[in-house]
Amino acid sequence: MDKRSMTWGIAALAIGSTIALSEAITTSVQASTVEQSRVGDSVHDPIPAALLEDSNHPVAIRTKDGLFLKKTEPVENFNENEITNDAQTTTAKTKVVVQNGDTFVKAEE
Repeated sequence: MDKRSMTWGIAALAIGSTIALSEAITTSVQASTVEQSRVGDSVHDPIPAALLEDSNHPVAIRTKDGLFLKKTEPVENFNENEITNDAQTTTAKTKVVVQNGDTFVKAEE
């Protein structure tokens, strides 16, 4: 075997292995992309109605102004400035939050 044919043989081998390696990398990247898209499209079971109802009626609400605990006290025991219907609009003077038909009274600290 002379040097010229050996050079051509090595060049052909290098080109062939480069092509095979690039195809293997491309196939691997495509496979991992498909797996990631399957994970993102998974279907979840619906949440049971009882759990949804429980999440709408918590036992306590924590706001920036303190902890409000669920009570059965009538709202009439408090003045208008101490009551809010939205837990996100509490102030330092707020003593009662009425939310989803439940009454939450500010816990003593």
